[in-house]
Amino acid sequence: MPRFLSGKICSDSRATPDRYVPILPSLAQELRTHLGSRLSGFLFESNRAGQYTLRMVQRVVHDAAVSAGIERAVTPQLVRASAFALLLDARMPLD
Repeated sequence: MPRFLSGKICSDSRATPDRYVPILPSLAQELRTHLGSRLSGFLFESNRAGQYTLRMVQRVVHDAAVSAGIERAVTPQLVRASAFALLLDARMPLD
């Protein structure tokens, strides 16, 4: 289960060391609200309380792009890179 530490999200992974990703304080609060008192499971769960598959994440991103009227191919990686660029532009501290 991810932890929120002073504007960062930390993923607990047994396979790799923890990863810290900077997030805006408002997003941290939204995620705390979303999680409620849950202490286990995935940050975002499918309707069957399991993790989203790679294909499902790709489909969600594609559908959101279509809804937004974006004609260019949009991938989860592009969304991540764009979000990172926005954080840098907003002078989000990365340490």
